[in-house]
Amino acid sequence: MRESQKETIERLRQELEDAYKRISELTEAANNAYHETNEYKATQQELKNLRTIVNRDIMHIESQVKTDERTRAYIEKVLADNKALCKRHGVKYWEGIAQQDRYEYRDIRELEQEITDLKALVKAKDIVIDHYKNLLSGKETERPEKRKRGRPKTDDEQVKRIRKLRRDGWTLRQIQEAEGISLGMVSKICREVKQKKEKNE
Repeated sequence: MRESQKETIERLRQELEDAYKRISELTEAANNAYHETNEYKATQQELKNLRTIVNRDIMHIESQVKTDERTRAYIEKVLADNKALCKRHGVKYWEGIAQQDRYEYRDIRELEQEITDLKALVKAKDIVIDHYKNLLSGKETERPEKRKRGRPKTDDEQVKRIRKLRRDGWTLRQIQEAEGISLGMVSKICREVKQKKEKNE
């Protein structure tokens, strides 16, 4: 007996549902079978290891970010304190205000040495002027003594300064350039420090 169009549609619909059901059963069976394979187990273990690494990296980054934030906050606080301190003393704060390289130090030492030389020259001229004033007034006076020529000796302050620069990591040549004395004198001063330290040990 020939089936009607309606019956044909119903049959095809049922066959389609059966086919979908069969496909679903086969897919589930294939998945279950695959889950038991060494390949799947190795993949799951690798995923687990990757999650562990990712979580560890996240924790490390989070800790680093917190540390950086604390450091940044501390730097901002110190900067604000420095600006406030400079403001109280009428000084404008700028980055590097406390830094002084060896070239700046050398320039300062040269200026200080020039000031010292000028003061010595003025004092010498004052002595000569006073001497001739006394001569003109008829007072007996001794002739001003000439200062001995030669390189001026290093004073205690300069010795302390040289030793500090050496402890701060300056080379002998850098100290010699900054202080304007001979390299041998710098070496001798620094060597005496080392010898005293070895004796104390």
